[in-house]
Amino acid sequence: MDMAARRLADSHDRRGALRGELGRPGTIRLDDGSAIETLLVDLTRDGCRLRTAATIAPGTAFSIGIAHVGLTRARVAWHGPEGYGCEFDAPLPAGAVSAAFGGSNVEAFPNAGLFAAPSQGVQKWSPRARLLLLAAGVPALWATLGLFWFLV
Repeated sequence: MDMAARRLADSHDRRGALRGELGRPGTIRLDDGSAIETLLVDLTRDGCRLRTAATIAPGTAFSIGIAHVGLTRARVAWHGPEGYGCEFDAPLPAGAVSAAFGGSNVEAFPNAGLFAAPSQGVQKWSPRARLLLLAAGVPALWATLGLFWFLV
């Protein structure tokens, strides 16, 4: 059993709902358009618990995007030392809590396979060859400049 599944299996709240501990950073957007940085502490189909340094009044409505679940509407139900308890306007679909634990919350660029990796066929010159080029090139440059100066 992987770590995410174990956290889900071992965590139940007082209502008996499956509560998974996420611990992912996120942002909520209030109805007035302002954004608040939060930590999504845990998640159930009916709501979530957030931690933030900002003060949010109970009853405040907001939108929250949850990785692998999508955007959902919620409101602050309570506030305590553990953070803010939030209730979703509509329960998340079946399997959404498990999906929220799926990998990273960073999506891969869809065309990532179209770009070729840098070629490994090009090799640097050895230090000796670079030094010889420098030793021959600098005097040749000065000789060319001197000849140009002399002719003009």
